[in-house]
Amino acid sequence: LQQIVLRNCSSIGDQSIVEIANTCVNLRRIDLSWVSEITNDSVSLLLQRCLVLEKGFFEGCRNLTDRLFDTL
Repeated sequence: LQQIVLRNCSSIGDQSIVEIANTCVNLRRIDLSWVSEITNDSVSLLLQRCLVLEKGFFEGCRNLTDRLFDTL
């Protein structure tokens, strides 16, 4: 799996992102825009595990802070 689009999915939370991070290590693109329940912790894990990730879309993710992206 190289691309996942979960834009506006209200049932997606941190546990789902952890599962993606653990199983989709070849992921190149992910769209999590407007997924409001995810946090820095799960997205940080995703970024650490998916080493070939080229693009991530996080528009409207209200629980993500600048601190997450400052480390990139």
